[in-house]
Amino acid sequence: MSYRISPSFGVRVTGLPATVLDDLRFTATWELVDRIGTVTRWLSEEGAQLADRMYEVIGTGATPEHKPLLVALRRALFTGRRPGARAGSAEVLAALPGDLAGRVTDWQLRLDDVAAMRAELSRVLAAETAQRVTALRTAVRAEVFRRGLAQGSRVLSTQLEVWLAAAEVAAPPRQVLLRLAKYLARAAVKPSPYATFAHSGFGRWTESGPAVVPSERLDFQVLIELDRRVIEYLWTVLSRRPDVRGRAAVRVNPSATDDGSRIWFCGAGLDEPLANLAATDSLRRLLAAVRAEPELTMGTLLARLPSGQGGAVEALVRAGLLELPAPFADQSTDPLGDLADWLARPGDDGTGDDGTGDAGPVAGSVVAAVRGLRAVVRPDRGVLGADDHGTRLAEIRRNVTDTFLALDGVDPRLPDLNLCLDSALLTHPPVQAGAGQWRPALDDLDLVRRFLAIFDLDLPVKLAATTYFLSRYGAEAAVPVLEFYRQVHTDGVAGDERDVLLTLLRDRLAPHLGTLRRSPLSRLRELAAHRAQAWEAITGPPDGPGGVSRADPELVAKLIDTWPRSVVAPGSVCVYLQPTDTPDGLGVVINTATAGYGRGLTRLWRLMDLVGAEVPPVADLRAPAGDQVLAECRAALHSSVNLRPATGDVELEYPYATGGGELPALPLTDLRVRYDHERDRLVLTGPDSRAVLPVHLGLLAEYYLPSALRFLVRVFGEPGTAMAPGWVFRGSRVPPAVESHPRMDIGRVTLARACWRLRSGEFPIPAKGESDPAYLPRLADWLAGHGIPRRFFARVVNPQREPLVDGLLGKARKPFYVDVTNAFLLTGFTRTIATDPDALMVLEEVLPDPADAPTYGRHGVRVTEYVVQVSATARDGGTGGGDGVDAR
Repeated sequence: MSYRISPSFGVRVTGLPATVLDDLRFTATWELVDRIGTVTRWLSEEGAQLADRMYEVIGTGATPEHKPLLVALRRALFTGRRPGARAGSAEVLAALPGDLAGRVTDWQLRLDDVAAMRAELSRVLAAETAQRVTALRTAVRAEVFRRGLAQGSRVLSTQLEVWLAAAEVAAPPRQVLLRLAKYLARAAVKPSPYATFAHSGFGRWTESGPAVVPSERLDFQVLIELDRRVIEYLWTVLSRRPDVRGRAAVRVNPSATDDGSRIWFCGAGLDEPLANLAATDSLRRLLAAVRAEPELTMGTLLARLPSGQGGAVEALVRAGLLELPAPFADQSTDPLGDLADWLARPGDDGTGDDGTGDAGPVAGSVVAAVRGLRAVVRPDRGVLGADDHGTRLAEIRRNVTDTFLALDGVDPRLPDLNLCLDSALLTHPPVQAGAGQWRPALDDLDLVRRFLAIFDLDLPVKLAATTYFLSRYGAEAAVPVLEFYRQVHTDGVAGDERDVLLTLLRDRLAPHLGTLRRSPLSRLRELAAHRAQAWEAITGPPDGPGGVSRADPELVAKLIDTWPRSVVAPGSVCVYLQPTDTPDGLGVVINTATAGYGRGLTRLWRLMDLVGAEVPPVADLRAPAGDQVLAECRAALHSSVNLRPATGDVELEYPYATGGGELPALPLTDLRVRYDHERDRLVLTGPDSRAVLPVHLGLLAEYYLPSALRFLVRVFGEPGTAMAPGWVFRGSRVPPAVESHPRMDIGRVTLARACWRLRSGEFPIPAKGESDPAYLPRLADWLAGHGIPRRFFARVVNPQREPLVDGLLGKARKPFYVDVTNAFLLTGFTRTIATDPDALMVLEEVLPDPADAPTYGRHGVRVTEYVVQVSATARDGGTGGGDGVDAR
């Protein structure tokens, strides 16, 4: 199959060099721990052998007066404890054969050595702690770290500034040290662009040259944006004012449909409840009148109604059947400016004598408040010092709160929310990549794209929806999508097909393989069999102890050809990866994979464009859908991470969305559901009967999407998450004992890192009253016994915790870096896991090693992640067409 790589790829570079953590390792402490471990293991092995010899001596030659003492000595040797004074005396040793007495004497001396080393360990640990506190203070003084912390944790940021301002280098409270160390590790080894802890930009492919050529420049600008939810909330507050509400546009909810007796629509609110009202003649006339006049305002509508009917219209607005869309586009780059201009537009005198019913001019104080807020929260460009950065964020928070107070609509939660988003954007390409060196790995990466079809998290939903549709409507039906959506949720006819579908729709996670095997639907049982076969193909025995489970790409390709036609590969994926060296050349490690078609890359494009950086053509980020119409929702959905340029073909008209106007609008009411005989699953079609592929291209997690939009994407589109992270591949259950899983590769692509899964309570933590000299050797021995390295990424999640976003989908699912030789990171980790001993813990190998990351000249070694878009150019269950870096 042929495929295409987007001509531009995203690059995410950590804000601090990986080497910043080197000075925080307790090197001398762990050298002693290792020496204690070596001697302790020798004592255990030697003691067991000596105990066996003693058994013979006691049984054959011990005198009655020595026998009890020899038994006590043997017991001490066997258990590794110091014998009592009499049992270890010279008199008792004299009763032993000469060689045995010498070995016992040596054993006791080595036991003394361990005691001395444990005492020394306490002194070394105390001395190194003081040294490492000083090193931590130096590391967290970095401007980039302080800027990121000002956004990431205001409380901790304040505590840090107090510590840095202190004349003496006295350590702050221990909890502050632990949290600072955790954030520092995040900024040094995790290229996740949270706040300004990491820098993002676009890299360039070259036809030839080395695989990775890092730039010596890491020029960046910081962009501070007011979060879109604040602006949307501002409109909610303003639209309650009579002088604003009267001139607000009014429209019918785009999801409203008439089934002949009732009007159905997606109701107001984040949960988007499926609502309905009786379809009276008067309601139908009202809706027809609103639809017929796109420029209709609320004031005009109320003025035309008979006296006393204004309350009914307001009730329709509260229910969500009528909407008052904001006077700025969701994707506007200056929504506050657009809002201020709209508010300042001249209105009539408010009497309604001209027949419009529009309200008069908006109060000048309101316009001034919005303009003033816009002046304060304009998108900042440039690089502020850490002190100025924190001051700037505080200024924005203060002005936002003051503005809402002035409008009598303050939300008491506002001061406690992160009202802004910070981004550090690389204005010069940080990396050039030689496409020739990458080609073999990219070939395998495209194979992985096709392989992921079988593990599509939403595939069970698609198959169950197909079964339900065929049983309910038949193979030749064409059903309005909103009617199908309503029928799925309200069908009074009980049946396995609908019950299974509803269960899958309610479950935001992929069903367990065992659940599919027991499904009453044959399609799902067949899917379970194919998934089990696919799983077997990629989880063969590792190539030696601690090795890798390698799948042959040719065998995987042949397996793909055996799958049913309903298993359709995503046409485009964005893969978040890190390159690594392998014996066969360049390899790549997948962190995660999402839908493609520009997802993620377009958000980066918008941010870089806002700071005036050089950006690639938006066309470079597209992945044409061939014979399908690519439909995206352009709503902000209360989150700035959904703001981006368009790369689809059409824009789905969606409730409460004002889009961006870049694409032709496609009303939801024009979409029909049909059965695709060729692919044996459902497809959406538009007015021209072309297939419509709905995709979610914003960065908001798909399980936070409104219900109907999530339904469209899950049943008819491609999944926002194309591949579950590697640790999820191994399941979500809490194992009864520590499980070890090898690295999982397909060719040159690592799908999943080596990992260890266990109950959180199984990980050793200090017992009550246990000293560090006792705990650290015990921890080292436990890690070695399970083959777990001393550096790993850890997740602690509880699949049973409700709500789901606090459990398996919560923040804890994100990995945090642990180096047990860093006492700050280790202590913070053990304190975290102690709170939930029954949770699932997943420890993953650190791959690639941060020390092997690219070196950016004087900026040092920086962990780097690439965002590479891989798209089909021929119909393989994916998409076709398009220009770009063709890889085959």
